[in-house]
Amino acid sequence: MLATRLWWVLNYYGHTDVKVLNGGWRRWLTEGQPITFEPATPEPAVFTPRPNEALICRLDDVRAALDDPAAQILDVRPVTWWRGTENPFGNKRVGHVPGSANVDSDLFVTEDDRSVFKPAEELRALLAEAGTSPERETIVHCQAGIRTTQGVFTLALLGFDRVRAYDASMGEWANRDDTPLVEEKALIQQ
Repeated sequence: MLATRLWWVLNYYGHTDVKVLNGGWRRWLTEGQPITFEPATPEPAVFTPRPNEALICRLDDVRAALDDPAAQILDVRPVTWWRGTENPFGNKRVGHVPGSANVDSDLFVTEDDRSVFKPAEELRALLAEAGTSPERETIVHCQAGIRTTQGVFTLALLGFDRVRAYDASMGEWANRDDTPLVEEKALIQQ
């Protein structure tokens, strides 16, 4: 998750030539991929950040999306947090944004190696089952923005081209009195 967070932050600030190793450094080594112990000597350069506001979603954008049939909200928290049966961060209120789909970001990676993404067809099926579509703008959120970027990265891998991160996520939404939440404690646990 932290690698996708860095990927998203760099993209947001305009550094778009960024990759994420599927499986991380350990898998790279296990597969016998090339490595060197020679020090790199990159050309000195100056990076000028150019924030891309099209990649981020603010509170008012989420509010607007609630009534927009061209938009969808994807909550990538565990289902118990989404339903409101668990509140591990002590939010003032629990539940989920009305109309949001729920796919736990842990389901994007394999069970035996949490740093390896599942095959594209499995991911597409998982998202389709949750009701998400690549044709609609997608706002992804979690609790504090870390899982969010794993969701944004997964959607980008699958070709979703209109994806924004609600970076403030439930840390903001669930701790205000003026944002709607749906609580489903009565539902049977998955």
